[in-house]
Amino acid sequence: AATLRSACGVGSGDGEPPAGQREVRRACRVLYVLAKVRGFKVVIKFFPHSVADLEPCLDLIDRQDVLDAETWETRYVLLLWLSILVMVPFGLNTVDSATSGSNLIERIIDVCKGCLGEAAKTRDAAAYLLARLLTRPDMDDKTPGEGGAKTAGSAPLVAFLKWCVVQMEGSGGQLLLTGVHQALANIFKLGQRNSLLDKVSLVSDVLHSQTATAGLSTTQRHNTCKLAQRLGLTYLPPRVAAWRYTRGHRSLLDNLKASTSSSASTHAAVASTASTDSAATSAHAHTARRGEDDEDDAFVPIEIEYVIDSLLQGMQDRDTVV
Repeated sequence: AATLRSACGVGSGDGEPPAGQREVRRACRVLYVLAKVRGFKVVIKFFPHSVADLEPCLDLIDRQDVLDAETWETRYVLLLWLSILVMVPFGLNTVDSATSGSNLIERIIDVCKGCLGEAAKTRDAAAYLLARLLTRPDMDDKTPGEGGAKTAGSAPLVAFLKWCVVQMEGSGGQLLLTGVHQALANIFKLGQRNSLLDKVSLVSDVLHSQTATAGLSTTQRHNTCKLAQRLGLTYLPPRVAAWRYTRGHRSLLDNLKASTSSSASTHAAVASTASTDSAATSAHAHTARRGEDDEDDAFVPIEIEYVIDSLLQGMQDRDTVV
């Protein structure tokens, strides 16, 4: 991490030159091996997450040559580092030093869009970075001038979903289609239901039409089932069963009083065990019937049928991973 910060021009000591391209590639190769063995979600927790590292990290990604086959490990690690940097508890517009051209949010999204069509691990990192960025609370602002929105209704999350729909309807290539599905699956996994519920319809119609389309690869069919499942969970509201939770006393004194009174009335309780058990059984049965009635009265959107249909088709797939 110190090598990467030095290459970005941050954290280097007085008189020390910044790390060169060879040192950066070696450090990123080691970090990639650690992420491959242990998992990238564990590794990124140890990256520095200072606000001052956000723009230098993005500038270092822009300086990498996409056509060079040896830079994919560097770009992969930098995208993972950027995924933890975009979670800073400040508005990203407040830390943007650009006065003209694309702002910080647009630059990050453009870099990720370019990586979604690659057949490398950079596609996974870009999809994860997009999910972390676009599920921030300020990415769904309806008022202009906040969260990167220049006009009302042009929030980055809505704009990216519309871009994904265009790529899914068009012929952007199989690699780009896989990256789009992967990014959408991550967004609907990490995002909040309140902000995503009114946007499911942007993706669900195109996804249902593509589910019946043959010729998709194993990875694409897997991502399609994963996205359909998460769209269905977004439609369904969370329900908490009342019988699963019993709230006790919040005071230790109340608990001691309850235990004392229970020990004093042990003999009286033994005499009325039969009547108490019958009453408890009837009450439990009444509660169970009431819970079943509530489940029967619950509203289930019609889109859930399409989700279940796509999942059933996935169960008939020839590949186990799907």
